[in-house]
Amino acid sequence: QSIDRKGDKMVVTGRDGRTIECDDVVLAISPAVWRKIQISPGLPEALKPQMGSNIKYLIHFKKKFWEDAKLAPDSLSDGEVNMTWEGTDGQWGADAQKGGDDACMVGFSGGPSADACMAAMGEGLDKFYADRLDPVFPGFKDNFVKARFMPWPKFQWVGAGYSFPAPGEVTTVGPMLRKGFGNLHFASEAASYRFVGYMEGALDAGVMLAKRLAERDGLAKPEPKAEPKNDLAPAGTK
Repeated sequence: QSIDRKGDKMVVTGRDGRTIECDDVVLAISPAVWRKIQISPGLPEALKPQMGSNIKYLIHFKKKFWEDAKLAPDSLSDGEVNMTWEGTDGQWGADAQKGGDDACMVGFSGGPSADACMAAMGEGLDKFYADRLDPVFPGFKDNFVKARFMPWPKFQWVGAGYSFPAPGEVTTVGPMLRKGFGNLHFASEAASYRFVGYMEGALDAGVMLAKRLAERDGLAKPEPKAEPKNDLAPAGTK
């Protein structure tokens, strides 16, 4: 519910009224829902990482029917379903152990396309996707079992697909996400530019923050900085 700085301490208050006093607070939720928490002192107005509107449609099929037509499961489109790929990754369900051949495909959309897909949410969603993907993958409707729709921008505590820095944000918002504000720190995927838009970004940001805090508190030694290399310099020069 709220995060307050009280002197050199941080006080976190939950929705149940319980309070926790601590030395540091790590904000690891989506920047899209920061506004749902009362933070005092407030965050700078400029600290608003750009967040994308992205969704996935996870489809369960009876088999890899596209192989019968010698098609790949990968596609790119400027329609509502921007990308597809196989999501089975060699992992088979219980039916496969009984001799089945179940498979999974992922339908991904971003931006206005994602908004169009979310507008179709409801009883007609499966038909919405089938009408668009059956012409691309003949047999889509006949082999369809069920699907799960993941409209992350609609989820209360997510509010977006993933972060993707707008022009100028890497050098303006980036340093603020890395440095934090006093004892308030950030560790969501928005704080990692090495893995932009991936869950590995959240892991990377968390590991790097833990390392910085451990070094700050004397629990770990800082790694020596490597000498910069100039691979274009002539031999014998520095």
